[in-house]
Amino acid sequence: MGRHKKEHRELTEPLLQTLSFIRERCEQGHGPLTIREVGEGVGKTSSSTIYRQVTALAEMGLIVYRPGTQRSISLPHRPTVDVSFASIPVLGRIAAGVPIEAIEHVDEFIHLPDEELGRGSHYALKVRGQSMIEDHICDGDIVLVKAQDTADEGQVVVAMLEDGSVTLKRFYRESNGWVRLQPANSSMEPIVVPKVRIRGVVISVQRRFLR
Repeated sequence: MGRHKKEHRELTEPLLQTLSFIRERCEQGHGPLTIREVGEGVGKTSSSTIYRQVTALAEMGLIVYRPGTQRSISLPHRPTVDVSFASIPVLGRIAAGVPIEAIEHVDEFIHLPDEELGRGSHYALKVRGQSMIEDHICDGDIVLVKAQDTADEGQVVVAMLEDGSVTLKRFYRESNGWVRLQPANSSMEPIVVPKVRIRGVVISVQRRFLR
């Protein structure tokens, strides 16, 4: 997928709520916890929903889950309790196909550890279309974007064309000074234009996991 992109599971609002409850109870000395206790604590009656959330949090390394034991949920023995999260706005949709107009209002937020972001301003966009599927960026994914107005050769960028439409493509400069926006789909043609406005560079793909 390229050295500049990573793929992550998304820490959604329900996951964040469950994680916060587990941390609070364990830090108060009430852990390890049961699936039922966590469900009651976050107001969910479905044990299967809590099981999926607990499994996801364990796979992220944010909690410890030991299936087969009654009190199976605890915190790791490392300082994950001090991890802070940033709320990243999801600004509408972007085309991974034919350029579409960007919708610049906040649809929702995703939550990511500060250490994954680094410096700078970030935002996220929902992907529409299949033009980047060979880079494992699929319709319905969310891309995390670092806001900047320049890009290196081959980076996946959020590019605004002269007509105001916005698209997601790999960025290349041609020998004549024009810009080639290359899809990651062998069945599609590149967009070649005199100039574009770079709105940001994709740094990760957030795969939708639990809602």
